[in-house]
Amino acid sequence: QADPDQDGMKNLVEYALGADPLLPDPQRLPSPAITGNYLTLTYSRSKSSTDITVIPEATTDLPNTWSATGITQLSQVDAGNYWTITVRDAAPISSGNRRFMRLRIVQEP
Repeated sequence: QADPDQDGMKNLVEYALGADPLLPDPQRLPSPAITGNYLTLTYSRSKSSTDITVIPEATTDLPNTWSATGITQLSQVDAGNYWTITVRDAAPISSGNRRFMRLRIVQEP
């Protein structure tokens, strides 16, 4: 739960995204965008953190009903020690509902 560099990312998040927990690196924060008619999220994923699962999720109802159902991976680009991954929400923004995306990070036992 610690954030020694005070960049807003806890150590587990920094580990999963391939960031340095001792240096502020806000460029590693997930980046939302609208691509075509869909909300997308681009994030880095460390190649060496094999004991971590990163699950992109979306919802219309904060904070309760997050779901990975229908999230589509658009790309995975090799960036050296990490992958740059872009995912797309299942619901088009033209549906009129507000949409939110996040990454759920789970450390395997």
